[in-house]
Amino acid sequence: MQSKKEKNIVISDYDQTFYLNDQDIEKNKKAVELFRNNGNLFVIATRKNIC
Repeated sequence: MQSKKEKNIVISDYDQTFYLNDQDIEKNKKAVELFRNNGNLFVIATRKNIC
């Protein structure tokens, strides 16, 4: 029987957490892509209104 790989979830705020500046956002996007490609879930949670 194959064992299932554990999946992880990361929930992040956007401003001053995921996005600090234009340089860091690119590093964060690459890290999230790697994280998600390993079967994990990444979610942005923010209080900002869309309107």
